[in-house]
Amino acid sequence: MALGAGLDTFAYRQPRWASGATLFEVDHPASQRHKRQRLATAAVEIPPNLRFVGCDLDAEAPGGALRASGFVASEPAFVSMLGVTMYLAPGAVDAVFAWVASLARGGELVFTWSRPPAPGDEDALAEHAAAIGEPWRTRLTPDQMQDRFAERGFRRWEFVPVALLAERYFRDRTDGLPAPRKASIVRVEI
Repeated sequence: MALGAGLDTFAYRQPRWASGATLFEVDHPASQRHKRQRLATAAVEIPPNLRFVGCDLDAEAPGGALRASGFVASEPAFVSMLGVTMYLAPGAVDAVFAWVASLARGGELVFTWSRPPAPGDEDALAEHAAAIGEPWRTRLTPDQMQDRFAERGFRRWEFVPVALLAERYFRDRTDGLPAPRKASIVRVEI
């Protein structure tokens, strides 16, 4: 499942192994309307195993909306939340973590997060986001992240080094997309 799915394209380019899974795209209803209009305009077919789940993550944890869409919380799930945590209020991030921690053991959460800037550091990306009305509201240190994981009872977590991402996923790109510099990726076992 993708929390804060935005314009994520995994469901539309899914590998064969994913066709037997139910994919959930969870996002704000207005964002989903925009995405669905773009998909329709581009004549992109909606895969039969995809469920759109409207949920304002800043106002509520996704559990109720997902249950109404057929999600079974007693089965292990893979949850991604890429490019989302920094835009949510701190309480909303904590609510999502609490909900994920309530899911069946054997699942996994992978998400990006942003650290607070160092004193005197310029953060042009965060400043640009704020200027267009999307301020970064939650930025946490690694210690703060680990405290949240421990409080929620997560078993293990791993901070994925940016150098590893750059080498593994960005080295051979030809589109000019750089590896993230202001966000970090974490993998958490449920």
